[in-house]
Amino acid sequence: MWFSLGVLLSVLTAVAYQAVLYVQKGHPSLPQIAKGFSIAAVEDSINEAWVLEGAPKLTSTQFFRSTDGKVSAGIWEATGPSKFEWHYGTDETVLVLEGGAKLTHDGETTDIGAGNSVFFRAGEVVIWEVPHRIRKTWVLHEPGRVARRLRSVIGD
Repeated sequence: MWFSLGVLLSVLTAVAYQAVLYVQKGHPSLPQIAKGFSIAAVEDSINEAWVLEGAPKLTSTQFFRSTDGKVSAGIWEATGPSKFEWHYGTDETVLVLEGGAKLTHDGETTDIGAGNSVFFRAGEVVIWEVPHRIRKTWVLHEPGRVARRLRSVIGD
């Protein structure tokens, strides 16, 4: 009984210690997050080979980046009329704030607008057709080697 209680206490202590480290290093205070970031929107670039129609004007503002660089968030805007491919290098979750676009992926087309949320997996290629303007928040998250490998094996 005492041996089991000792093991349990050791495990709980280790978990508590890891939680403290996570809170201290994984979620830095606001002044640490803000260092080196500009709140102003900057012109975003697009690979010219991805542009299918028009001349999209893209701007982006990053307002968060985790200490390990695996998660970031911001606001992105595109003005049209334009049509372009976007090749996702990481997982991305978006929430449309204003405007809208038509998205085409694997032959299926979907209209998105204010209030819609969309998840894109790393490795996907999506065609964006922006008739006027779209403004969205984004959260980029590196899925990691294990998730990428599993996705390639199971195809999901």
